[in-house]
Amino acid sequence: MNNSTAIIALESTAKIWSVALTAAAITIGCQQKEVRVEVPIETVKTNTVFVTNTVVKTNTLMVTNIVRVTNELVKEFPLVAEKIVPVKASIPKDYKAAFEIVNLMNNAKVAKKDDEAFHGIPSIHVRVYVSEKFTDKLSTDAIRNKIELKLRQAGIKVDLESPYWLVYSLDGFWEDNGIRANYSVSLELTEMVTVTRRSPPSALRTIASIWKRGTHGFAGSKVLESSAMNNADTFAEAFANAFLEQNPK
Repeated sequence: MNNSTAIIALESTAKIWSVALTAAAITIGCQQKEVRVEVPIETVKTNTVFVTNTVVKTNTLMVTNIVRVTNELVKEFPLVAEKIVPVKASIPKDYKAAFEIVNLMNNAKVAKKDDEAFHGIPSIHVRVYVSEKFTDKLSTDAIRNKIELKLRQAGIKVDLESPYWLVYSLDGFWEDNGIRANYSVSLELTEMVTVTRRSPPSALRTIASIWKRGTHGFAGSKVLESSAMNNADTFAEAFANAFLEQNPK
């Protein structure tokens, strides 16, 4: 081998080493190392360390590789415990009223007779219904005044706004070409009630009869009015007596 050949071979070798070292430097420079360290609560630090590796080959080639190592510290937070502390507070009146009503409903006793339903009623609204067949013979105003007078005499308050209706009803028909009336008459106390069902849960408001007295009779056209008035007076007195028994003055 002559000198020129040896120089060419040496230059080729130097280039190969240069490429190899350069590739190694690039490869090492792309690598990162992550380290997780447990630290005390509320302590957080981040350290960055630079490490320089110097590789020397031949008299003219130097490769420097910088490797960055990052120490990642995890921050820990103490657990926060929730504690429920009772605090005295006033209960709204509506809540108290609702609870009281539900409690009364759940513990209500069964009435042994219909008169017991009068307990706690503050006032009465009187209504009168007469069949159209008899309106030319009967005055609804006169019948209502008769019943209201009996109630007031007994000390029972009469109020048009009361939800407790005392209803006088007279119905029937004429016989023998209008000579005799075949009729039925009643006096009934009605109240709006709420009916509940548990399965499925539901509720319905309806009118319920909580007291009733009535009869059936015959009357000629000339005595029908007096008969109706007598019935109104008799039933109103029976109602007043039963009412006062449950609501004594």
